[in-house]
Amino acid sequence: MSPLSQAGSPRIQRPAFTLLELVLSLVIATAVFGLVMAGIMKIRCTAARSDCQNRMRNLVTAIFTYEAREGRLPPGSISGPYLRYKVPENVNHSIWATLLDPLEQPAAAAAYHWDVNYDDPRNQTAVKTQIPSLLCPSLSSSRVEQWTDGRSGGVADYAPVDVNPILADFAQIGSSENFEGALPVNGTVRLPDVTDGTGNTILIAEAAGRPGMAWSSPSIPVSIKQVRGGASHQGGANVAFCDGSIRFLKASNDLKLLAKLATRAGNESLSDDW
Repeated sequence: MSPLSQAGSPRIQRPAFTLLELVLSLVIATAVFGLVMAGIMKIRCTAARSDCQNRMRNLVTAIFTYEAREGRLPPGSISGPYLRYKVPENVNHSIWATLLDPLEQPAAAAAYHWDVNYDDPRNQTAVKTQIPSLLCPSLSSSRVEQWTDGRSGGVADYAPVDVNPILADFAQIGSSENFEGALPVNGTVRLPDVTDGTGNTILIAEAAGRPGMAWSSPSIPVSIKQVRGGASHQGGANVAFCDGSIRFLKASNDLKLLAKLATRAGNESLSDDW
């Protein structure tokens, strides 16, 4: 019999993990997992923000397609009477209804009725359409705004910006020579009317603090306070300017600054580092 197989032959003893070593291993593994997940989330957020900006570029293109055809920017919303679309008194529509063709929504454009309100049953076929370019990729694409009698409207996460002059009365924003933006109600603004500068004037913005408004609604313009929300992206919102540029504005930006950027002819002074 081989001496190695005899009883009492020496065996190699392997030291067992101590409790401290086990705890340290778990702590290190948890920390590594946390770093990996944080990196993945950062990549996803960056990708979603980039996709969001690309969708805004599509909207800007649609707006400037309208401007090239009409010689003026589209109205931010329509409150009848409005002769261009034969809208009668007390009938209301949104900016996006005027842009269905350049947004490549021919079926919705053909089914849309300007002589009745946006939420009229005759408009249900058109307004329930989900328009991808109007939806932030960070939020659900199946969202709708529910109305009465089971009717609903597909939503938009982007809109013109509205500055309420009453905010100046309460000193929340500064004074302005003109509180109107580039896309006011029933507006017929031409690019030369943007005297604050096209690179200093917001065209449209994410409604980051107010997701879920129907794209057909005349209430689509978003307040400057809602631009600073954070439902879509962490820390701010994407904003498109009248020169076609798109920038990410941090939620920490001062409300007074946003008001200056939202007016087209306010003649306010802007710092160079905003």
